[in-house]
Amino acid sequence: MAEQQDNQNVGTGAQPELPIVVPFPKWDDWVAECIAGCAKLDYPHFEIWLLPDEPLPLERVAEAERLAAGRPVRVLPTGPANPAKKRNVALRASQHAWAALIDADAYPQPDWLQKAFRHVTDTVGIVAGPNMTPPGDPLARRISGLPMRSPLGFGAGYIRHHPVAQHDAEEMPTCNMIIRRLPELLFREEFNTAEDMMYCRDTRERGFRVVYAPDVVVYHHRRRFPRDFAKQFYFYGRDKGRLFARSHGAARMGHAAPAGLLIYAVATLLLALLCSIPLWWWIPALGYAALVLLESIRCASSPLLALCGLIAFPVAHLSYGFGFWRGVPKGLRERRA
Repeated sequence: MAEQQDNQNVGTGAQPELPIVVPFPKWDDWVAECIAGCAKLDYPHFEIWLLPDEPLPLERVAEAERLAAGRPVRVLPTGPANPAKKRNVALRASQHAWAALIDADAYPQPDWLQKAFRHVTDTVGIVAGPNMTPPGDPLARRISGLPMRSPLGFGAGYIRHHPVAQHDAEEMPTCNMIIRRLPELLFREEFNTAEDMMYCRDTRERGFRVVYAPDVVVYHHRRRFPRDFAKQFYFYGRDKGRLFARSHGAARMGHAAPAGLLIYAVATLLLALLCSIPLWWWIPALGYAALVLLESIRCASSPLLALCGLIAFPVAHLSYGFGFWRGVPKGLRERRA
């Protein structure tokens, strides 16, 4: 009852007390960076909740408290678990009306929470914003960030990594998400990468809005290119293919476009081995190459990064497409079950 009353009392400009939930398997330098970044927030009422797999050694707890600079730190070991399960551990343990979610390999701008609650009204269930590539990251990580901030590389989801105008969104990622606690609403633990999409859908189905706010910013380290980056896009595609096969409303046809590109690439390779390829067959390939070139130049901050984009975009699309086709059979089995 108290939590419901708190929910009703939170409006634009309010500053409710809340936990910042940071899930991770084990301590590393990025966890330390995340804690230090949260400690710099110009927001009066928050605690930092750490969710490692195993209990942290006493010296790590002491380091976390030092990095938090006087902010309360709470450690909730979860055992081996995916991010959805870890966040659910925190949500079940919290009595707060709101929670802030961030990834352990990210850190917020100092005004992150201040600006988030400026967008809150009685109809808002989630406030989220872009997660940007840290400008000081090495080239192998900045390459990975290039397709993610482009509509060609990440579809409509590019707004997750590049600020656009404020609007109501269908889905946003949990690396930058401030959520209103709704009764019995938790993350879908069967998903490793699409749990954010499902949580946003469940929030909207309860009558609350998901607000995209371009000024609510965190900086999120990217996976190293090419191997870790390709694996990430494979898993994105696998879970999108799974939802697509289940006829999930959020899985639009556009999510299947890279899967079609993969079929075209494989067909081209087979034709090249078996016979001569007619000139008209190359029209889609030339169009695709032109788009990749233009987007690489538009999104890159240097000529070297633009050149790397010529490789990064195809790696993203083909990895995603392969994952998509791997996810479809699982989704069909779940649909029949």
